[in-house]
Amino acid sequence: MEEEYEVNLIDYLHVLWRQKWIIIVTFVAAIVSAYLASTTIKPTYQVKTSLLLLPPLASELGAMAAGSTLSPEAYKELALSTTVLDSVLSSTKIPSKMDVWDLRKHISVTATQFGNSDSTSSQILLKVTVSGSDRELLAPLAKEWTTVFSATFGELFQDRTTRSYEYVSKNADSTQKELDAAMAARKELLLQHPLDRLKADLASLQTQYQKDTSNLNGSQISLAADQSYVKEMKSELAAQDKVTVLKRSLDPDTLAVLLHSGISSGEYKNLLSIHVEEEVLNSTYSSLASRIAYTNANIAKTQQQIHGLADAVKKESDKMTALQAEITETEAALQGLDNKVQLLTDANARLAAQLQDAKIALAETPEPIRVIDEPIAPRAPIAPNKKMNIAVAGVLGLMVGVLLAFFVDYLARAKQESQQLAISEDSVKPNSRLRGETDNSQSSPGNEGEL
Repeated sequence: MEEEYEVNLIDYLHVLWRQKWIIIVTFVAAIVSAYLASTTIKPTYQVKTSLLLLPPLASELGAMAAGSTLSPEAYKELALSTTVLDSVLSSTKIPSKMDVWDLRKHISVTATQFGNSDSTSSQILLKVTVSGSDRELLAPLAKEWTTVFSATFGELFQDRTTRSYEYVSKNADSTQKELDAAMAARKELLLQHPLDRLKADLASLQTQYQKDTSNLNGSQISLAADQSYVKEMKSELAAQDKVTVLKRSLDPDTLAVLLHSGISSGEYKNLLSIHVEEEVLNSTYSSLASRIAYTNANIAKTQQQIHGLADAVKKESDKMTALQAEITETEAALQGLDNKVQLLTDANARLAAQLQDAKIALAETPEPIRVIDEPIAPRAPIAPNKKMNIAVAGVLGLMVGVLLAFFVDYLARAKQESQQLAISEDSVKPNSRLRGETDNSQSSPGNEGEL
C-alpha cells in the first residue's frame, strides 16, 4: 500500500524563501531584457486617412448594366494598384531605395460599403493605414497617396459621370427622334390610307353589294320563271295548228242582191249550196307565239341584267375584299405605330426625368472622391509598447524564476539525500568489518590443525 504524503502551503513558501535570489535574479533579468529589447527595436508609427467615394452617376440613373458600379474589393485593388504606388514613389519625399513591394507592405486598405443593400448607389468608405518606423515620412506619404489616388481615379469617376450624362442625353435625343419619326410615319400612313374614308367606302359598297346581290337573286328567279313559262308555252304551241280552215256560204246580202237582179230560183239554190273554204290564222297560236316572243325578249333582257349584276357584284366583292385588306393592314400598321409611339413616349418621359436628375446630380457632385480624415503626424508609436513588454516579461520572468527555484531546491534536496545515504552506508561498513575479524579469530585453531 502506497503511503500518502500531505504537503502544506508553508512548505512551498519555505522553498520560495530559500531560493528567493534565484526568483529575484530571473525576474530582474527578464525585465532588463525586455527593456533593452524594447529600446533596441525601432518604434513603429501609424497614420490613418479616410476617403469617401461617391457612386458614379450612372448607378443613380439605373445604368448598372453598363458596368458603372464597382465592388469594395475593386476599390481596394485600385488603392494598391501599381499605377498609384509608382506615382507615390516618384515623389521626392519618398526614399528612392523603396520599391512598390516595400511600399505595399506599409499600406493597408479597408473598404466599407454602406447604404441600402439592394441599392446601386451605395457609397464606399475607404480607410487607409500607413505604418512604418520613420515618423516624419508617414504623414507626407499618406498625403501623397491621397493626392495621387484622387487625381488618378477621381478623373476616371468624374469622366464616367460625364459619360453617363452624355449617354442619357444621347439616348433622350435618339428617343425623341424615333418618336418624331414614328409620329410622322403614323401621319403619313393615315394620309395614304385614311381609315375613316376607307370604312365609309366599305360601308357604302357593302350596301350596294347587298342591293345588287338581292337584285341578282331576283333576276335569276325571274329568269327561271320566264324560262319555265316559255317551256310550257312552247309545249302548248306545239299542240296548236298555225292555220284554221273556215267553210262558209255566200254572204246573204250578196244573195239578196242577186235575187233582185233576176236570177232564177235554181241558180239561187245553186248559189246557196256553194261553200267557200278560207284559211284563217289560229288566234290561240298567234297569242301563244306572241307571248313566247315577248317572254323570250324579257328573258334576254333579264339575262343581260343578270350578266351586268353579276359583273357588278364580282367587282364590288373584289373591291370590298381589297378595301377590307387595306383597312386591316392599315389598322395593324397603325396599331404597331401606336404601340411604338406609346413606348417611345414613356421612354422619352423616363429619359427626360433621368436627364433632369443627371443635370442636378452632375451639378451637386462635382468631386466623386472626398477626403474625410486628413493624415496627421503620429504623436506616439504603436509598437513596441515598453510598458506592456516589461510587464509581460516581468510576469514570465517571475513564473520562470518560481519554476527554477523549485527545480534548484529539488536538486539540492536530492543531493543532500544522496550524501546522507552515503554517510549512513559508511557508518555501517566498520561494524561489519569488526564482526568479521572476531569470527576469524575464533575459527583460527581449527584451521591451524587442519593445516
